[in-house]
Parts: sequence; C-alpha cells; structure tokens
Amino acid sequence: MALTKRQKNLIEFMLAHPEMPETVCAKQCEVPNSTYFDWKKKGEFTEELDRRLKEQWKDAERLAVDKMIEMSKEGCFQATRYILDNLGYKPVEKIEADISTDINITIGE
Repeated sequence: MALTKRQKNLIEFMLAHPEMPETVCAKQCEVPNSTYFDWKKKGEFTEELDRRLKEQWKDAERLAVDKMIEMSKEGCFQATRYILDNLGYKPVEKIEADISTDINITIGE
C-alpha cells in the first residue's frame, strides 16, 4: 500500500526540521499523535522515513567530501591530512622503546 499524501507531507516536514521532536512535527502537520504512532507501527511509513533519512545523509556526506577536497586543493593541510588518514594513509605512529638488556653467556665450566 502506498503512502498517503498526509504521510508524505509529514515525512517531508520531518526531514526539513530534524531538530524538531516527531510529535511536534505531527502536530504542525495536523496529524494526531495516535495516528502518527499507528503509522509508525505499520512499517511502511517508518521504512520510507528511514530510506529518506539515509538518502539525506548520503547527500550531506557527498557535500562534506567535496568541501574537504576543495579545501585540500586550496592548500589546507588539515583537510589533506584528514582525507589521507580516512583513506588509510595514516602514518605509523612513532614508538620509542628501550631494549637494553645484559646477556651473559657461559661456555664450558
């Protein structure tokens, strides 16, 4: 069963106002809390909201990566280092160790 126009409107409103509690979003869209909680239980609404949220985060991630690349091209060392570190090119950390040990060898008595 496809989502209703009210369900789609609520999802769009929730995506546009991520800082707002779900029940407040429902109220702003004139959806009673009981109806909203019924929609959440049925799964289709929640699945579509989850899908859209993931899509929105992927878009934000792409924008962030593009910005980091732009900053790196402009000479920002921190951006370049961040990119390389996250691609697995993180330099090995320097470890200092003191390995001085006395060795005594006795041959034949």
